[in-house]
Amino acid sequence: MLRSVQTTRFWIRTFTVLAILLCVAFWSRYAYVYDVPAYAQRGELVGVNAYITRKSWWFGPPVFDLSSYQTASMNPLERDKYSTLLHNLGRYQTVVKSPRFVWVHRH
Repeated sequence: MLRSVQTTRFWIRTFTVLAILLCVAFWSRYAYVYDVPAYAQRGELVGVNAYITRKSWWFGPPVFDLSSYQTASMNPLERDKYSTLLHNLGRYQTVVKSPRFVWVHRH
């Protein structure tokens, strides 16, 4: 009985450590990008609603809600929403400009 309890504890700890390592690995190198607006669906992103991409940098944000990077500008001169989106993404714009897909959800 004691042996089975020890074995169970061992496997629970092992799977917990593996789950934590997987989460850190995802956070460090991959990003989930969702809510891709229609004007950003260019090139490889045509028809894509959400995707997982391999980031070109280590660590940083693991989730990008592209609708939160849009601005509700009332300036009529600001017509290029795509450039504004890229500007607001800053150094993280490669997740939109040149994604390296791991998984894609199309609508």
